[in-house]
Amino acid sequence: MEWKKGMGELVTSGLVAASVLSTTGEAQAVDGRLTTGSVASAAIGGPIDYTVYLPAGYDADSSIRYPSLYLLHGRGDTQAAWQQEIGDIDELTAAGSIPAMIVIMPDAPWSNGGNYYVDSQHTGTADGSTPGVAVETAFTGDLLEHIDASFRTLPDRAARAVGGYSMGGAGALRFATAHQDLFSVGIILSPAVYVPSTPVDSSTRVLGAYGVGTTLYDEDRYQALNYPETLSAFDPAMPVHLFIAVGDDEYANPLPEDAIHDLDYEAATLYNQANRVAGITAELRVYDGGHDWEVWKQGFREGLVDIAAHLRTEERPESDGLQFGSVGGDRAGGVLGRSDGSVIQAINAADAMLGSTGQGGLDVLVQKHDANGAQVWFTPIASAFNERAYGVVDG
Repeated sequence: MEWKKGMGELVTSGLVAASVLSTTGEAQAVDGRLTTGSVASAAIGGPIDYTVYLPAGYDADSSIRYPSLYLLHGRGDTQAAWQQEIGDIDELTAAGSIPAMIVIMPDAPWSNGGNYYVDSQHTGTADGSTPGVAVETAFTGDLLEHIDASFRTLPDRAARAVGGYSMGGAGALRFATAHQDLFSVGIILSPAVYVPSTPVDSSTRVLGAYGVGTTLYDEDRYQALNYPETLSAFDPAMPVHLFIAVGDDEYANPLPEDAIHDLDYEAATLYNQANRVAGITAELRVYDGGHDWEVWKQGFREGLVDIAAHLRTEERPESDGLQFGSVGGDRAGGVLGRSDGSVIQAINAADAMLGSTGQGGLDVLVQKHDANGAQVWFTPIASAFNERAYGVVDG
């Protein structure tokens, strides 16, 4: 047994990997490599309870850091719902299909279990409905900071993913698109997201998640938090990958005017809108099944494998080099190091950069830097067609 003061972490041998002690929360080891914990949150005025899955070998080497995955449960469920997928995570990790990762499964009981992972402005009503809380702020602030401080995560957006089903799918979508600085990947299963607005019998209207004051549902509040708004404000400089999955027999709305809100329809709409946003890549899967774990298990397994290619698994190496890029899909054209320490670089630029506005398609931008990194000269090779540089040679 070894106490590491700097991390506030107690590491033990055997199946139980860790028990975390901190000034903001506490954790207790449970069966296997699961750890339960709680962190005080000023945003919600109380604790956030959670379970953390630690990968095999976590206790064997205290220097290794891991990517992290936050899993959000559906309406009325608890953190325990996701624990049935631990076997799939173990299996896929052992097979090398996914990297070893730390998985966080938080509880979200507020607004009678229907908080949709947003900051509610509902203050409660005389009929007994409970006030909402700032769940989004609590999870993306208090919880995330606590997890990064307590466990050996890679504290990097490129190494952080979020997933969820149903209400949790809506939350995962919001976190991934509204908090690009925190997450780079989302597994979105049967998301309870609706455009242009919510169906008349949706729980979004009756539990206060999108409420304002004593009103349980406010249309303007819903529109401000819904994904068309986050997609319109998306910053392509921080790309996000989404894996979206849904069943083909989920929630057939009885009213004809609400047919567009069947979740297979909504998932396809989300996929088509997201895939048209610069900086977002997306995959869509439709499985045979309903709004249940037969669908979510398939989606989670395939989603884990899919996001593996988009998730950073190692710490970023320190570099003194210069990085260049536009908001588009740029390509390296060639780099030539010269004996005097200067460098000539060619970039196949997809958009405006280095003072060049872009003429259409790919433009070749060639620049020379001296040994101190200062630009000596810059030459664009650009037209309305695609130009490509395949290397740089010293003539």
